[in-house]
Amino acid sequence: MKLILRTDLQRAVCSWGFVIGAVSFCLLGISGVMQNIVSVIRGGSIGQLQIGYTMQMMLDALGSDAVLLFLPVLCALPHTAAFVEDFQSKYYRVYLPRSGKRQYIGARLISTIFSGGLAMLAGALLLILLLAVVFKPMEEPRAQALEVFAFDYDTYLLDLRWQLAGRVLLLFLSGCFWSCVGGFFACLILNKYMAYAAPFILYYVLIILEERYFSAFNMLNPKLWMNPLLTGAGTVGSMALFVTELTLLMAVAYGLVMTRRMKDA
Repeated sequence: MKLILRTDLQRAVCSWGFVIGAVSFCLLGISGVMQNIVSVIRGGSIGQLQIGYTMQMMLDALGSDAVLLFLPVLCALPHTAAFVEDFQSKYYRVYLPRSGKRQYIGARLISTIFSGGLAMLAGALLLILLLAVVFKPMEEPRAQALEVFAFDYDTYLLDLRWQLAGRVLLLFLSGCFWSCVGGFFACLILNKYMAYAAPFILYYVLIILEERYFSAFNMLNPKLWMNPLLTGAGTVGSMALFVTELTLLMAVAYGLVMTRRMKDA
């Protein structure tokens, strides 16, 4: 199983779908804070931005509407349709003599889940790096800020760092979940295009259900997963646990469907 899992992960991470997903995530994050970027570039200069401005911009970019709108599709690009493609082309039969059905299904399940999360993680880190390189030098020196404001900047910056780490974690877990959702529906219907459409459709179905019928269960809304503290949906830890549990349940369902397809083959 280790060999086929390593092969699957390499196939996913080295694919054009992974690159497109990560780069598109970064570009969407930048578009989400484009108004701030333009205003800073036009009127700002080195040493004029408040300390922590760059990290706050990173938080806004990672939780922007543009990112949340396309996240379910982007995380499905690297590897979500791989099982259906192998099944329809009978390419999976090359692996079975060396690995067996159980090992093949387990490796494909793990690689599908983590490929989506890793694509979102790569896009988030790329976005953070670009914003840091461009805007971090524009922030005022710490000593100058302490002379003007009676403010504990160390605590403030530490809080921003924890918020940023929490949001990146939630993005990774959300990518894992939506990639698994796409794989499940694609395998269920045996249509690789459902790997990209199903996560997007389910995403908005959950939003509609929460906003119109189950407003008391705000954890049902995937838009709130990225910012649980401000929305009152819970803490980052509780939301991460919730999304992980959803992913595990979906993984079990996906594994069962793949097992059934392999029996029918």
